[in-house]
Amino acid sequence: MPWYGTGVLASGFGVPVIFADRMDPAVDLPVVERVEQLHELRPPDPEQDGLMPRVLQTIRTMRATTICPSA
Repeated sequence: MPWYGTGVLASGFGVPVIFADRMDPAVDLPVVERVEQLHELRPPDPEQDGLMPRVLQTIRTMRATTICPSA
């Protein structure tokens, strides 16, 4: 089962993801250090930012290769 962890959304905002051996993925320290930086954030693009494209591609691949009548 592919598991990208709960940091997928954070990765879309630029937070680095750490893939440690035999551990779930984890997010590193946030890239926002000052409140003023919040105004610079933009909504992530699920097709381009962070782990989001990889997760979407995994979903597409699994749906295409798995028999699932309700999908």
